[in-house]
Amino acid sequence: MKSKSQRKKPSTDLRPVRTRLRPAWLISLLAIAGCLGGAYYISVRPSINSAEKTLPELPVNLPQLDREVAALINAKMDQVRQDVSAESLVDLGLVYEVNGLWNEAFDVFQFAGRLDSQNPDIQLHLAIAAHEVGEFTVERQLLQQLAADHPDLVAAQQRYGVLLLEEGKLPAAEHAFQAVIQHGPQMPEGYAGLADVRIRQGDYQVAVNLLEKAIEMDPKYQGAHFLLGSAYQRLGMMDKALPHLKLGAGAKTRFVKDSLRIRADQYDVSTKARLARGIQFMVDRQAAQAATEFQKVLKAEPDNVTALSNLAGVFVQQNRLAEARQLLNKSLEIDSTKHATYVNLANLAALEGNLQQALEWADRGVELGSNAELPYRVRANILAQMGRLQPAYDDALHALELIPNDPQALEQCGDLAYRLRKLGDSRTYYNRALRIDSRRPIAWIGLTQVNMTAGQFAEAKQTLANAQQLAPQHPAIKILSDRLDRVRSN
Repeated sequence: MKSKSQRKKPSTDLRPVRTRLRPAWLISLLAIAGCLGGAYYISVRPSINSAEKTLPELPVNLPQLDREVAALINAKMDQVRQDVSAESLVDLGLVYEVNGLWNEAFDVFQFAGRLDSQNPDIQLHLAIAAHEVGEFTVERQLLQQLAADHPDLVAAQQRYGVLLLEEGKLPAAEHAFQAVIQHGPQMPEGYAGLADVRIRQGDYQVAVNLLEKAIEMDPKYQGAHFLLGSAYQRLGMMDKALPHLKLGAGAKTRFVKDSLRIRADQYDVSTKARLARGIQFMVDRQAAQAATEFQKVLKAEPDNVTALSNLAGVFVQQNRLAEARQLLNKSLEIDSTKHATYVNLANLAALEGNLQQALEWADRGVELGSNAELPYRVRANILAQMGRLQPAYDDALHALELIPNDPQALEQCGDLAYRLRKLGDSRTYYNRALRIDSRRPIAWIGLTQVNMTAGQFAEAKQTLANAQQLAPQHPAIKILSDRLDRVRSN
């Protein structure tokens, strides 16, 4: 078995090249395992005597790990000591996995697999760990068996499809990605994988159709944008290829999360995970939770510009303007090229009533973040406050091109179209938002305004009732209800 320093790490770009090591002893072991039929468990480490319940060892570098990670590991090890079961070991393995301790994860998932050799979720995570520590033959054997025995386990099917794609086995890869689409039709990864097969087969137009569907499901799917740009490029359509190649630059293979990986997210205390959770808390208007995540990042990395800017955004939401300005000034001192800093400065200036300064900040945000939707949406809000509705609408439409299925972007377009008296367009945008998420009171309120302006009072009554059911205390509800009552009484 190779030491950690000797293990060759695989490439992580969109089409990673994997060095597959096949020592003779391991091939023999796998051949024996294949003769056992349905049993998955593959041991490539010294034997673990589960009868004696020998425990896995703690990481040798535990004292050097992040304090929270170390505390999690110790807590999970205590649970294992109290109950040496597959379940307790899986929990420990997930902590190792999400925090990049792959040697330890591999050992623990092996142990768990010995205790529950028929559990496909454990075998999938053993395969993932095997890949990360360079045991590619073990990974392949496990994924092949999982794909055969569990066609509905889409996370395994997709990983097996990617592996087959890299080996150039296109018909088999196609079969795996078709299984992903069949059993997970709402997952864009299946369509992107099948499109990659089609590109390699030279069927570029079919690939374009598949990738457009994947991007419709997730407009921010970098890998799908890269592949779509590649397909357009091969069709000679460079005007269409370049924007997608730009959006997909630096894309890495994105894998479907299985139930264990989703469960593991709670154990991820990395900077990347904290930032992602904090941003989602902001989107969900959970300011306190968002602030906690960003503050924990800043405690470990005081000069993290993303955390500084986003924490400032939280403070803007909370009307803590002086604190927000202090954080944004520090962010600018560290790195003056981040568009998010200027977006938050624009929001701050707008709240302070300085719309011209807000517009200047927003212009700089758009200049630096021309491929991001947020600068355009913020500038649209500022322009609308200044009464410049047509350029505001143009910015909102540009943002919508970047995120065509975002309900908030659709609502912004609906509002500005209504204010420009483009009632048909406004109705279309609000209806699109509601098709994506029918529990959006803002869209129902906007649709009510459109219906009333168009004289469609019966429809207005119904859309207002829907809005009232979702947000009975929203101030617009009473205003619209009073107007509708006056119309009916007259």
